[in-house]
Amino acid sequence: MKNGKRDVGSLSDEELMLRVKGGCSASFEELVRRHRRCVLNIAYKFTADENSAEDIAQEVFCRIWEHRKTYTPTAKFSTFLYRVTTNFCISEYRSYKRRQEVHIEMRDDETTYFDLPSKEEIPYVEMEKTELAAKVKSAIASLPESQRIALILCKYENLPYSQIAEVMGTTVEAVKSLLVRAKATLRERFSRILKEK
Repeated sequence: MKNGKRDVGSLSDEELMLRVKGGCSASFEELVRRHRRCVLNIAYKFTADENSAEDIAQEVFCRIWEHRKTYTPTAKFSTFLYRVTTNFCISEYRSYKRRQEVHIEMRDDETTYFDLPSKEEIPYVEMEKTELAAKVKSAIASLPESQRIALILCKYENLPYSQIAEVMGTTVEAVKSLLVRAKATLRERFSRILKEK
C-alpha cells in the first residue's frame, strides 16, 4: 500500500476494471498481464494458428480499453473477458470463411477458374508434425461454433457449466447438451480417423 492506496497487484479483476473505466492505464496493464495467456489459449484453440491468436489477443484487449466506459461489474471480469474473446473469435472466423470461399467463374470457353487460398493462408497449419494431430484439429474446427466454444471453455479453460452458460448467454442445460453433441461428433470422427491409420 502506497500513500493509503492499494497496489494494483492486490486488487481484484473487478476493482481493476473499475479503475480502467476511469482511465487508469496501470490497472489495465495489470489485467493484460493476468489474462493475456488465457486469451491467447482460447484464440489458439479456436484458430489453431499462433499468429492469428496473437492478433486476436491484441484486438480483444484494445476493444476492452476502447469500450472501458461501458463496463458494468454485473458479472466476474473473467466472464466478461471470455465473452469478448469468444465473440471476437467467432467474428474473425466467419470473416475468414467468407474471404476464403471458393469462387467459381465460368468463362465463355467453359473453363472453370478456382480462387483457392494459398497454403500459407490456411488457418489450420500443422503445428505438430503428425498427420493425426492435423486431423484432430480439423475435427475440432469443423464443429458448429456453439459446440466448439462450449468445448474450448470446458476442456481447455476448465470453466464450470454455470460460467460457460453466462459467457454464451444460455442455460446450463443447453451447455451440457452442446458438450454431449460435440463429444459424440468428435468420438465418431476420431474413430474414423483411427480406422484410416
